[in-house]
Amino acid sequence: MSFSLPRFLRRIQASDLQGYFCARAIHFSEPIDWTAKPADLLSSVKAAIEALPERERERVFEDFERIDQLSDDIGQRALQSLIEQNEALLRRFHSCNGSEARGLFVLLTDEEAFDYALAAAYAERLRHGRSWSGYCLAAPLAPSKSPSDIALLEADLSALFREFDGTGRKLKVEWFERHTCDPKGAALGQIIHYSVYVEGLPECSVEFDREEPKRRTRRPVIEAAICCDPVSGMLDIVSKGGRPLREEIAQSFAARLLDSENVLRPVRPRDFDLDRLKRPMPFPTDPSDGIKSVEVTLLRLRDAAGHFGRVTIEVDGEHPDIYRTSAGWFGDFDPLRRPEWRVMQARLRIAFHPEGRWKRGKSITVELRAPNSSKPERPNAASDQSRGLRRR
Repeated sequence: MSFSLPRFLRRIQASDLQGYFCARAIHFSEPIDWTAKPADLLSSVKAAIEALPERERERVFEDFERIDQLSDDIGQRALQSLIEQNEALLRRFHSCNGSEARGLFVLLTDEEAFDYALAAAYAERLRHGRSWSGYCLAAPLAPSKSPSDIALLEADLSALFREFDGTGRKLKVEWFERHTCDPKGAALGQIIHYSVYVEGLPECSVEFDREEPKRRTRRPVIEAAICCDPVSGMLDIVSKGGRPLREEIAQSFAARLLDSENVLRPVRPRDFDLDRLKRPMPFPTDPSDGIKSVEVTLLRLRDAAGHFGRVTIEVDGEHPDIYRTSAGWFGDFDPLRRPEWRVMQARLRIAFHPEGRWKRGKSITVELRAPNSSKPERPNAASDQSRGLRRR
């Protein structure tokens, strides 16, 4: 979803906005009544931002858009993983009202940690997807932190990308350490994260220079990541270029920073048998996860025997039973009862028991696509619920 300034302003409290503009030393030409009604305040703040000098306005949009990128569960865990060791900072983080306020707090308190969180969230969103490959080495691992070894890795990766598609004339590797967290925020382990910034091919576009449109050529940065778990020996590679290129990246990392010639053992993702969802089924749960219920809310099927496109069955809160709904809609032609119709996509709604002082439990959605991709809001919870769908 693209960034929307009005949506962002609606989701953050007036006191947090006021604190941001004070911290950034941004002064408006007209004073803002921070006690005004929400609708009036939204209009006045939006107008005030639009009236700022160009450089300050761009700074505000850049800050707010970056905060928005970390407002989901993955982004919030990434922020927490970077401040986990600072107990005072962590307490203030949890006391903030909402995900946008937490992102704003970290941005203003420790901008370096905020930037690292953006890199961590980028890699986490792509893990186990088409741009990911996982490998396992003999643990424990002790990657070199020597600048000369990092420079050798940069030279190797630059050559790999240039040979692949001509990118990578310039390449920079930056590393930092972060913690992994479970869904409840408890620290699980440590990851050494290597952000790889690759210079892309030239792109030409038309931009305004003062009052006139002019053609500009730029070289965008393409991001990749290497995530090393020194305790388990796991190595995650997130990059464009397909599996062969990612394997070469992993081999170069092992040779330059681990001084290891051990054979990389690929981690193969298990395939989901989504056809099991054509019938009601129990979902295994772990009491420690606090899961209350799991419901199937969407099934997308295709006819494997013909060329009849796709059928999507989706239910809402008023009609939660997708199987009864489908039977009522299609009768004898219900695709959930016909073997030639295969499930290609499913969406699960996972409800949690209330925690602490909250009276209502949280709910999340998890999307599964054949054969083995998923888009969970909370990956650990999704992993638990997908156990029964894995091919043995």
